[in-house]
Amino acid sequence: MRRASFSFLELFQDPVFTILALILLATTPMIFPGEGKKIDPQVPVLMEEINALERTINDLKGQQALLEQEKGEKDSEYQGLAQDLKGFEQKKHDSKEKEQDQINTLKRLKNDLHAKRQEVEKTKNDLARLNTRPGHIPEGFYAMGDSSKQDFYIQLVGNRLFPLDNQHFSDRDAHATIAGGEIVAVTVKKRKAGAAGDRLEDLGKPDSKLEKVLKDMDSRQKRIMFLVHQDSFPIFRKAREQVFHRKFECGWVFTNRQEIILGAVSRDERLPSAAPQ
Repeated sequence: MRRASFSFLELFQDPVFTILALILLATTPMIFPGEGKKIDPQVPVLMEEINALERTINDLKGQQALLEQEKGEKDSEYQGLAQDLKGFEQKKHDSKEKEQDQINTLKRLKNDLHAKRQEVEKTKNDLARLNTRPGHIPEGFYAMGDSSKQDFYIQLVGNRLFPLDNQHFSDRDAHATIAGGEIVAVTVKKRKAGAAGDRLEDLGKPDSKLEKVLKDMDSRQKRIMFLVHQDSFPIFRKAREQVFHRKFECGWVFTNRQEIILGAVSRDERLPSAAPQ
């Protein structure tokens, strides 16, 4: 019998042999293992160092977050302290201004007190020169003595001067009871609401009311009678000097009445008076 010949590849034409061949090829490395690779002994050490560095980085990140949080808190504290400092500086500034205001007020009060003392001294001198005493000046309207001269009244109130004329006063007729029970006709003068009197600084000016009154009067026929309120002695002293300068007689009486009653006048009473200087 003749032996049939076939090639190696013909084995793969049979499915069974094909499967067997593939299994054999796949298991060959397991049956004949190759030489394994050698592991560097420094690798585990390096891995441990890498892991340690990563842990250090994480710790540093945590510390950085804490520091940033602490920085934010410190910034808030700084802002609060800066605001408090600004408030303290403002209070200090206000305190200095208040202290300066108090010093200025004290100086002004001292100056006012000094001026009032001077006024009191002048008033005392005037009273002494006129032979009168404070608290014993009669309140009323009295003649300066026997004279044929006609009295012209000037009211001094609120440290202003008001001539007793139709421009500054309105009048009405009335009746009054005088000493002894006698009823007499009188004229009541009341200062007009819109009347503007001379101020202290107006006296001496050519257009002052007092100057106009004196220019229109004859010192040989008339004399000046000042009705002085307690708040008007400064203007009284200056007005009296101006009257003396124009060679007029003048007298004065202390009063606090707003209305002026003319007619019920007793010429037997003495009024503090002075002759022209």
